[in-house]
Amino acid sequence: MHVRPELMRLEALRTTDSRNVLLRERAFFNASAAKNRPYLHEDVQGGVLPLRAYEPALARAPETVFPPPLSAGPCVCLFPVDWCEHEEAWRVPACGAASVYRLGLTGTETELLETAALGCAGLLAPATELDAPALQFLVELARDCHVTYVPLVWNGNELDVVLETDVPYVGLGAAGVFAGEPVEKALASLRKSRQRLPSTLRAVVFLPADATDTHVRMAMDEGASVVVRAVTS
Repeated sequence: MHVRPELMRLEALRTTDSRNVLLRERAFFNASAAKNRPYLHEDVQGGVLPLRAYEPALARAPETVFPPPLSAGPCVCLFPVDWCEHEEAWRVPACGAASVYRLGLTGTETELLETAALGCAGLLAPATELDAPALQFLVELARDCHVTYVPLVWNGNELDVVLETDVPYVGLGAAGVFAGEPVEKALASLRKSRQRLPSTLRAVVFLPADATDTHVRMAMDEGASVVVRAVTS
């Protein structure tokens, strides 16, 4: 999956105090309507989430962001959310918001609030540079907003940080998918990491687009609660 460079610069648009205040208000407002929303592993049918990428102008054309059949079931999406003061910008996930799990770029507090403010069901984001207190803060904020938060770990050191918290999910294998590694290497990494996870910590495993249903079953047999598989279209 290729992420355009301009999308990586969006974090510069997410730092104003006034925007964070609005995001927090929206996030907690949506939380009241999301208290009965299922957890990630309960929302996913068959254990598999498709991973898609979008680069739309969200405020202007929401119908192009989540077109059918995307809204027919849960899906992980990589998409930018530009700052916009217009009300229309907050109607983006209207055609299936509870089915959308965002794939974040930065894993910041703002990104988590943004996810909840949009009405999405959860955020999967890198745990890079987060220490245990910062990660625990995001876990508790996600609970308050009634969204699923899944930190993605790139290496053993990041996994050590995750294990110091009570986060309910951890994402494995995302780095390999983005780097184009073969599915066999992803499964081998899962086996190695899974041995370190306590029974209370659910694994969300990323597999490349060429992963077959057999590979998905192998991942589930290795203890994955949810498999995120990239799609080519």
